[in-house]
Amino acid sequence: MGRCGFTLLELLVSVAIIAVMISLLLPALAGARTSAKVVRVHADLRQIDHALIMYAMDWRGALPPSRASCATQTEYPLPVELAQRGYLLRGQTTAGGLVEHVNLIDVFSPDGDVYHFRAPGPLWLNETSFFAEGAKLWAPDDFPRGESSGGQYYNDPFECPARYATWSVGPEPEAAKLLINPGRGPMLRRLWYTGLSDPGWITHFQDQRERIYTSP
Repeated sequence: MGRCGFTLLELLVSVAIIAVMISLLLPALAGARTSAKVVRVHADLRQIDHALIMYAMDWRGALPPSRASCATQTEYPLPVELAQRGYLLRGQTTAGGLVEHVNLIDVFSPDGDVYHFRAPGPLWLNETSFFAEGAKLWAPDDFPRGESSGGQYYNDPFECPARYATWSVGPEPEAAKLLINPGRGPMLRRLWYTGLSDPGWITHFQDQRERIYTSP
């Protein structure tokens, strides 16, 4: 008469094998999810690039002002003008239909913040105070390579080798290397995300000839 069912030992061995297989597969699955998010970030940033290009074409080469808020501790969110004027179809509106901010969320932001934009020149602080040259953008001496730690901050849009930078905080926003010189992040190569073992920012930026460069 044939035996049916499994012994307790056989079941335990089977469970152990399945657990080992799952432990081997989980990192690969997590890596695949992160890679998919990186692809999405680059797609979102390209959408922002195109919106900024169209904005500049309509406004004689000018870009929208950068923004910062002391109250919310938010630095350099996407310019609301891109949504207000239809260059990005992602706007958060009030009950009266006024577009308050761009609603294009950084998929890696732990707080649900939008992607970031920074350009030398005009700055709105707290949406109440305007400074014609209040926004500064750091550019490396070897721009656009970004391998040199030497560089400077520019607040003149015509002197800066870069017109603007946009970026995502990347998979590990609190990584130690990002907390050292955060202001240099968009164009300093060693602060870029280059893979699962090297966290960093995911960035796009444009030079004065309107060529766009990206991190990996």
